Amino acid sequence: MDMYVVKVHPHRAILEGDYFIKMIEVAEAKRDEEIRRVEAGIEDEDFGEQPKSKVPGALPELSEWEKI
Repeated sequence: MDMYVVKVHPHRAILEGDYFIKMIEVAEAKRDEEIRRVEAGIEDEDFGEQPKSKVPGALPELSEWEKI
């Protein structure tokens, strides 16, 4: 949410001429942060990652980034 899909507030879109440009910039910044975290190997549950179960001997699950 707010990286690939952005909720539009119609009243702001009417009042602010550059509303959509601002929303694109915010989404791109969040996406860049996600890429930086994935490349650095940082796992953060608050950033949208699901907690992974720690089962001994289990194969590690692929992240969404690795699946691509």
